[in-house]
Amino acid sequence: MTDAVREGWQAYLADPAKANEYMGRLNPTMDAQTFKDSAAAQKPLIESADTKRLGLGAMNLERWQTLVQQLVELKVIDKPVDAQTFFAELSKAK
Repeated sequence: MTDAVREGWQAYLADPAKANEYMGRLNPTMDAQTFKDSAAAQKPLIESADTKRLGLGAMNLERWQTLVQQLVELKVIDKPVDAQTFFAELSKAK
């Protein structure tokens, strides 16, 4: 599953036109330029220095700590959780 998602994102980042066309049929309220602009805006969020070095989908402890803080700020979770614990479990699952 993870490999398939990674491959899908890699294909989208390389050439979003086909996927954007399909999404445009699903959401006709967005025009083609909006999809194109959205793809360009997303690319630097998806492809970081770490993912360029370690591969798309790579995570590190610092990113997990940032995610925990963002979830608290967005009130998705009430209080911070130990990012180290989750990161260690993820690392073992590989």
